[in-house]
Amino acid sequence: MTRPTSLYELSVTSVISGYHILKLNDLEMLPNNILFDIYYMLFCKGKLCELGIEFTDLNTFARMLKVTNKRIQLLKSFQAVIDHGNHIHKSLTMNYSLRHTYEMQNKTGFISLGIRLGGFLSEAGWFAESERVLSDCLEACLELPPSVEAWKYTLQCCHKLLYAQAIFSLVQKSQETQKLAEELVEKLKAHGETINLASLYTLFSFSAYCMSNYDESYRWSIAAIKQLDASVSARITIDTMCQASRACVLKREFTKAGLLVRQAVSLARDTFGAKHLRFADTLHDYGFYLMNSDSIKDSVRVYERALNLKIAVFGLKNLHVAIAQEDMAYALYVHEYSSGNFGIARNHAERAITTMKKLLPQDHLMLAAAQRVKALILEEIALDTLLIEAEDLHKNALKLSISVYGEYNVQTAKHYGNLGRLYQNIKLFSETYSGLEYDYRGLIHVYEKMGESEKQADYTLILHAWKDLREHIREAQPLVIAELQPLEEIKKIFA
Repeated sequence: MTRPTSLYELSVTSVISGYHILKLNDLEMLPNNILFDIYYMLFCKGKLCELGIEFTDLNTFARMLKVTNKRIQLLKSFQAVIDHGNHIHKSLTMNYSLRHTYEMQNKTGFISLGIRLGGFLSEAGWFAESERVLSDCLEACLELPPSVEAWKYTLQCCHKLLYAQAIFSLVQKSQETQKLAEELVEKLKAHGETINLASLYTLFSFSAYCMSNYDESYRWSIAAIKQLDASVSARITIDTMCQASRACVLKREFTKAGLLVRQAVSLARDTFGAKHLRFADTLHDYGFYLMNSDSIKDSVRVYERALNLKIAVFGLKNLHVAIAQEDMAYALYVHEYSSGNFGIARNHAERAITTMKKLLPQDHLMLAAAQRVKALILEEIALDTLLIEAEDLHKNALKLSISVYGEYNVQTAKHYGNLGRLYQNIKLFSETYSGLEYDYRGLIHVYEKMGESEKQADYTLILHAWKDLREHIREAQPLVIAELQPLEEIKKIFA
């Protein structure tokens, strides 16, 4: 039975019907939550031009950011306005920057707004704009007279800024931001402040992970896990467990990784629901674990569910979705390796690349990973013209990786290995590889050429261990939600 329309909903609909005759003051006087519902109704009714005009106003949008219990609705309507042709993400960024230059009487208000706006832009997938807003915010923080309160504001800003810089591959900037954050923590401790550092250490782990510094990422993730206690929010606990799981995967500690990510999935579902973006993010991390533990079929199912949840919020023209499509493409590529049916995998890879080319600078590193996946797929299709395209993709991915990470980096080594293997395939000297085996053999090949015999031997042992794991691992149950365990029991595995 259909629920009857409430009087409140009828009132909101009535306001929308007479929207064009309302005076600006009529809306400004409304409480934030009611104003939010009116704007969301504009989105539902397809009045995106009107909504875009409202959202471009920084003061108005700042009020919407304070309605924290309806973030998914805000993300959906925000993306819809952008898809409609109004680049409100750029307008808000510019308006915030202008405010920094001419309105600095209330610095703490400016800083608080920057932290909220910058954080939202990252959530929405607009990392470049997030980084610009938070950089302006940090500049304002550093202009404050030294005090415990000022350091807390600055640390909060650094936290949001570091995430935007790390995920957007701004390596040097992210290192500078992390250094500043560490200095601020020491200052606060020296003044007797007690801080829970689980979230910050998780971010340090993520930043190291993005730079392929896997040992450092693992160390920070362990430190973050040890900071978890009953006072930490569910959101931070979930993020900490997911990042620690990824770090454990890369250290081949699959038992720990599986426990952590399953706990995160359970907690996210119970806390946010099965249609929330936070749940989608944990599924994405679960797919990564399954992929690397060779539960390929299950990984595809989990990645697909995560991707569909993100598309439901963002549509297709968003970097969050493009990243999810890239991972989906790789999982399908490995899954379909024996069948040779790479059509769907290729489609996901091409969509990811198309989106990234529209939203990113031409030489951005995010493109390298997506191009690598497409190149691997084209190799297996093995038509002459596609092999030439695969070579171009591998070369460009290698160039981008070197420009950011330099020669001596795991990601760069992988691109060298992929290019070398392509040339072997072209000469018909290839062996049968699968999934992670490509990566390990590529690394072994690079270390052999560099004369790094110790590293070559290490990765040869890793490859053999990985093969043993493939032989003995049992089929996982990816969508069966694990029973939550006490936090102290989980922390014991890292004691």
